[in-house]
Amino acid sequence: MLVTKDNIDFKKVNRNLKKELLELGFEISNQSCMNLLSRSLGYRNYNTYLGLNPNIQEIKRISIKDYLITETSEYLDFYNKESILTYDEIERLVYLTEYNKYDIFIDKEVDSNRDKYYLQFRLKNNLTKRVLFSPRFQTFSLFVFPTLGDPYQDYHFEIDYFENKEHLKYSFRDTIKHLGRKLFYNKDIHNDLVDLMDFIYNDRDRFTDILEQYPETILEEKYESSSASEFY
Repeated sequence: MLVTKDNIDFKKVNRNLKKELLELGFEISNQSCMNLLSRSLGYRNYNTYLGLNPNIQEIKRISIKDYLITETSEYLDFYNKESILTYDEIERLVYLTEYNKYDIFIDKEVDSNRDKYYLQFRLKNNLTKRVLFSPRFQTFSLFVFPTLGDPYQDYHFEIDYFENKEHLKYSFRDTIKHLGRKLFYNKDIHNDLVDLMDFIYNDRDRFTDILEQYPETILEEKYESSSASEFY
């Protein structure tokens, strides 16, 4: 394996590589590019690279919370919005495990061809229990429709080009402008959403090992064998 300098800015190198690949006509996700760069250095993936190089300087955490709040504040008015002091758990989710700052659940999407089983990440110290992130679909989900207490379907926030703040600003702002008119989109939901987006912005490249540990066949088995008491 190659030995890298202690002060290497891995993510900056990754951005440069991703840009060069794009100019050559190869579009690649940020996570895949991080793993590709790690493998070129002789490591299994980015998480393995970090684990075997404890002296590598961690890139400082970048907060986008204030940015998101500022860009959408003028479209939101939480006066007289629906608020529930005690938010019930989401019945269709099955608790799986915890990972750093997150609780991880198994979700099931019913499909006419084949049901899909996938992971949902939720911050441990969230208030509403309604805002989750799916690495598989790269989306944030709000389980709030038609009511907070009885969510038949969820709203999605896609995070394509998540590193591009201008793209993030417009896509996030457009959805918020729509949701801001809904009674269920209150201050609690909004705060949980921007908190989760803030953490995922920095952590989304670190879920590879978890995803490999739980392939869909395992998720299906655990989900279908769960008792009613294990559903959230």
